Amino acid sequence: MSSRTSGGGASLPSVRPIDPATVRRVLVRATNWFGDVVMIAPALRALRRGFPEARLDILARASVAHAFDSHPLVDAVVVEERRSGSGRHNGVFGTLRLARDLAGSQYDLAVILPKSIASALAPALARIPRRVGYATAGRGLLLTDRVPLPPFADALHHADFFLGPARYLGCPDDDASLVFHIAEEDRAAAAAFLVERGVRGGDRRPLVAIHPGASRPERAWSAERFGELARMVAATGARVLVLGGPRDVEAAARVLTAAGPAAVDGARLGSLGRMAALVARCDVFVGNDSGPAHIAAAVGTRTVSIFGPGVPWKTAPYVPASRRREVTRHFPCAPCRQEFFAECTPAPSGKPWCLESVTVEDAFAAVLELLPPGSGVRS
Repeated sequence: MSSRTSGGGASLPSVRPIDPATVRRVLVRATNWFGDVVMIAPALRALRRGFPEARLDILARASVAHAFDSHPLVDAVVVEERRSGSGRHNGVFGTLRLARDLAGSQYDLAVILPKSIASALAPALARIPRRVGYATAGRGLLLTDRVPLPPFADALHHADFFLGPARYLGCPDDDASLVFHIAEEDRAAAAAFLVERGVRGGDRRPLVAIHPGASRPERAWSAERFGELARMVAATGARVLVLGGPRDVEAAARVLTAAGPAAVDGARLGSLGRMAALVARCDVFVGNDSGPAHIAAAVGTRTVSIFGPGVPWKTAPYVPASRRREVTRHFPCAPCRQEFFAECTPAPSGKPWCLESVTVEDAFAAVLELLPPGSGVRS
């Protein structure tokens, strides 16, 4: 096995290789947000290559576990059920229950990607012989291998940061491409959905997806601005596909209204896999600094991401610059701790000023840059 210097240029901790022949089962504790789940793909691939004969299981919160359905790098998913009121793994007794379940699977190695104490507790209680993770949040006693933070860790891209524990174990890390598996039935459903609406059949106009949602309202550019952007994109001759989850229905409706008859409503599909399949058939995806942008990048679609409180060098889609654009005003306080409005006052719109300052014209210019040459759009 080998290791190399991270893409962020920081020195890596000393490699502590482990004989792959001694590892039969590996448990990877996944991150808790969809965007991060996509960005751990390089780490999963490194571990898969480092322990090619081992079974590789993912431990994931129920909110993101379905992102690993049929994942090509994962053998099985262990769901950590923590819900308000009734989660099987809630509280102290729930953690003990999870630890007992993990112990029964006889893992040889646990790689803990989140930095929290809670993420390391169940693997420690399960007495997994080797537990590898960053030495953060005072959790050193829960780990057998305490991976020191690299210098300038705060400047590393999340995907590069998540690779740290795999590099520490000496796993090959020369393939950092993203993965998001789309089931064949979702691909077929997406194709039929678009053909039924006159898109991607005989109609060869460019297709631009717009997703106005985000994990928190303060991270989401206003629906009105997404709507104005949709109208401007439609005016070029392109088609617009409006996407969103259950929480985004109202925002998606505003975007659809603004875009007019050129827009297609794809916000009620009820499936992350079908959304990904639709995005894979688009020329450009436009959304906030959130999980759907990372899914779009992983399925090969060019992305325009609207950044406010976050910073592109940490959380932009982890693909070549030719396939993405980040629209931001680079406020000096970014990335903030996201204790919104405790440290700054909101704009009259109720949004943070860093997000409010991004204009529709900024985003439209980025879309035009990424539309394929010869697509026939009118700039």
